[in-house]
Amino acid sequence: MDVHLVPRMNTSSVRNRLECFSCHRMLPEAQFSIIDGSYNHCISYLIVSGYCRRCQKQIRSGADLSEMPPKLVTWLDKLYSAARSSRRGRGIFCGISKEDVYNLWIKQKGKCALTDVEMQYSGIGKNPLGASLDRIDSSLNYTPNNIQLVCWVVNQMKNNMTMEQFMLWVHRLAQHDDNVRNEA
Repeated sequence: MDVHLVPRMNTSSVRNRLECFSCHRMLPEAQFSIIDGSYNHCISYLIVSGYCRRCQKQIRSGADLSEMPPKLVTWLDKLYSAARSSRRGRGIFCGISKEDVYNLWIKQKGKCALTDVEMQYSGIGKNPLGASLDRIDSSLNYTPNNIQLVCWVVNQMKNNMTMEQFMLWVHRLAQHDDNVRNEA
């Protein structure tokens, strides 16, 4: 997970030093961005980025928004916002940034991570080819290492299954389809 869980301190004289996951420097907590301060009302922790502000800036500079159509940026922003808001009632932590989603689109070249189909970012309602943000392991939180962009219809089929479970069902469907076609 690319975040730190930092206990909230009542006194400002106590400061934590955290290691940046990129440059590996030990820095004061103030050099890291707070991602969420209301993760769990029963436990008094802050969720802090695993990357110092300097490294975050370098990582984020990889997403060149000038090369992205405005509709695409809006679509990806909505996916990010949906991940942030839908997790609250389910106790799921969202440790990603908008830039993580932009960079993922660039990395995947606009294609579904599971089908290699070119995804769409327009349309009304539930577009089967519309880009959708998926947690690779649905039992884990939204973190940069646990997200992928997939077609909406694929995300609906996968639902809360692990990748192994999902691939088993996909294989069974394909095998059954082959058997039915061979019998006809």
